[in-house]
Amino acid sequence: MKKINVILGASLLLMATSCKVHMATSTSMPIDTDIISRNTADLTVSQEKVSTKYFPTKQERKMGLNFIKQNAVAEVLEKNGNADVLVHPQYVIEKKNYIFRSKILSVKVSGYPAFFKNIKPAEPQKTIVNQVVNN
Repeated sequence: MKKINVILGASLLLMATSCKVHMATSTSMPIDTDIISRNTADLTVSQEKVSTKYFPTKQERKMGLNFIKQNAVAEVLEKNGNADVLVHPQYVIEKKNYIFRSKILSVKVSGYPAFFKNIKPAEPQKTIVNQVVNN
């Protein structure tokens, strides 16, 4: 009986030490995808300043403040005639602070909506390679 208790105790100890719990967290970050264009255009800026108050969802809060700001700008542009860009954006961020973290409740964004007009391709820039080939 004593051998069975020793074997049972050793097997329980072996099972308890062979298990490993691995916990990891992951955060998602927005990918910066700036569009570069060599075209030229005229920018028509509205004289009227527009604003909206944006309330982020729980999932958007996980993406960070810059992501929430981008969504707020997109919403104000959509509400005001699908403008192309917001000139001189200003943000008022309302947060609730807790002991170890803070929660973004809303973002008020204001600015001047602008539209691109008269888009033309830019003249090609001369580089050293082009000058050597042409000579």
